[in-house]
Amino acid sequence: ARPRDILLLMTGESLLVTERAGVLNGIVLSAAGPITVNGKAHTPPYDSYEFTVRTRGKIAFVPVRRPIDTVRVYPDQNVFTDTVTVSFDIPTQDTRDLEYRYTLDGSDPTLESRRYKEPFMLNDTAMVKVRAFRKGLSQMPYREGVQASAIEFAYFKKQALRPAVVVSNTTPGLAVDYAEDVRWGRLFVHAGEPGVVEIKTRGQTTNLLDVTHIASLKPTPDTPFAVVYRGLMDVPADGVYTFHAPQHLFVPTADAGYNLRVIVDGEEWEPSSRIHAEGTWSIALAQGAHRFEVRYVNYRRTPYKNEFWMISHPQIQALSTPEVLISGPNLGAGPVPAAWLKSVAP
Repeated sequence: ARPRDILLLMTGESLLVTERAGVLNGIVLSAAGPITVNGKAHTPPYDSYEFTVRTRGKIAFVPVRRPIDTVRVYPDQNVFTDTVTVSFDIPTQDTRDLEYRYTLDGSDPTLESRRYKEPFMLNDTAMVKVRAFRKGLSQMPYREGVQASAIEFAYFKKQALRPAVVVSNTTPGLAVDYAEDVRWGRLFVHAGEPGVVEIKTRGQTTNLLDVTHIASLKPTPDTPFAVVYRGLMDVPADGVYTFHAPQHLFVPTADAGYNLRVIVDGEEWEPSSRIHAEGTWSIALAQGAHRFEVRYVNYRRTPYKNEFWMISHPQIQALSTPEVLISGPNLGAGPVPAAWLKSVAP
């Protein structure tokens, strides 16, 4: 640009320059280097900025703020047994110009709420709500955006360890019931309920939801079927164990084509649909054996067929057999270890 003999050079993701009455104004988003005015380089203290170039090459900068992204609450579990240490972060952004304000009583955070300085400990059940603000604000923004983030919340429930089942004689693996029915809705609702759905095959397995084993149960081609696993899960230590649901079960943009239910000590899982602990369900278990049941219903009658919508495509339906993943004390997320799966010997 050359109004009044001003030579301007700049690079960035997006550039805009305007000129009015001999004054250059512009915007640089995601600058890739300094801005040069008449051969002199200027390095703004911002990644994105507005600028004004006046006579004699003098330049002024004003930051362009990006919207503040969602605050993440850690740890990614909603159950604890004694205490839990809570922390906040926005992993997608530079947070040096931000501060977090939070509450523990269910109220929405404001500029007068507690300011987060370091991870803090909870020793009782609490609803944590948090919001990020630009530093230096003197009044509440009227909505989320560049001055404040949306409010994020996490519910941490203190839970006693569920006692282990006392058993004297066990065998490796789980008992398996196989059923099928062209009326997949009956399987969806009643699989695992005694006397409701006819059992075609019974067996035993050490491999939970193993494709080869399911095939060995002789399912009829293109017929909805249910596989119900029952037995014990013998955990090696006291602590909080977290089940990780397959993405298709909690992402509303996809139809899984199957139903998967996990039941521990009579309590059925309820994977979180919130950002905090998304797709997971936690339970506190004492060391030892716990009643364990998994119900898997596959209602994909033909490839790419969707029983809920008239039209379906492979992109919106899972075609593989799901996994039941678990994490816990000194254990990263992975399939339930086969050594944990046991049945009571007859």
